[in-house]
Amino acid sequence: DASSEMRAHVLLASGIRYNRGGCTLRHCGQPISDENLKLGLDDPRLEILHFMGDHTLADQVLCDRPVDFTGEDANGYGCSLDGSSVLLNDNHAYF
Repeated sequence: DASSEMRAHVLLASGIRYNRGGCTLRHCGQPISDENLKLGLDDPRLEILHFMGDHTLADQVLCDRPVDFTGEDANGYGCSLDGSSVLLNDNHAYF
């Protein structure tokens, strides 16, 4: 049965905990439904934050704060131009 095979390979979990948009740290295009999301990085429920489409915010959050989220400091691979998937040229992003 296809549904039992699918259940073996799919996880359905909270987007608030495991797939929160990075926009909740700044401004989202739509109103935030859960007031606790305004806690940002201080929300104890937060496990995974994604930055789809906003790579400059990812750099600011991961590399330009007092907390070292990458474990390599601001000069490490994750925060360097070599480690970035985006190259900035004349205010345009190239992937």
